[in-house]
Amino acid sequence: MSKARQIADYAGTTFAPLASPTFTGTVAGVTASHVGLGNVTNISHSAMFSSPSLTGASQFTGGIVEKVGTASNSGSTLTVDLATGNFFQVDLASNSGNITTFTISNINATSNQLSSFILKTENSASNRNFTWSSLTNIAWAGGAGPDLTAGDGKIDILSFTTYNNGTTWYGAIVGQDFT
Repeated sequence: MSKARQIADYAGTTFAPLASPTFTGTVAGVTASHVGLGNVTNISHSAMFSSPSLTGASQFTGGIVEKVGTASNSGSTLTVDLATGNFFQVDLASNSGNITTFTISNINATSNQLSSFILKTENSASNRNFTWSSLTNIAWAGGAGPDLTAGDGKIDILSFTTYNNGTTWYGAIVGQDFT
């Protein structure tokens, strides 16, 4: 049968699109533009997630999960390490006195970025507190930091934010006297 005859036999015939085509092997010649991805740049998985950056409006569903960081406390010192997380829990029973040294390590050093973290404290029967006046790089609304809730097992939650890479931290009370 000639090509002309084959074409004539199908003239005017409507063909249904393939519902679920399956391709095997290598499909050559398809570019990002062919599938509507003309403005997408190929980037490796490791490069994409090594330092992710979101711009514009972003929406998250299912909540945001944050890692509990490593804090150490003993004597009159408390240290939080921002390289390990941004939420810290400390039981003040292991301190021998009030906190007079509060070290915040591994602060983001990139300019024009902020750092923040949450600190959950659990007090002890010894009623530990912070000596905020000795911690000159923490600013509080009204000028003075809060007293922690006295009593064994009493929980206070505090928030800290810096806009200048840790030169000044702004403290805020999230809540106090949780049991």
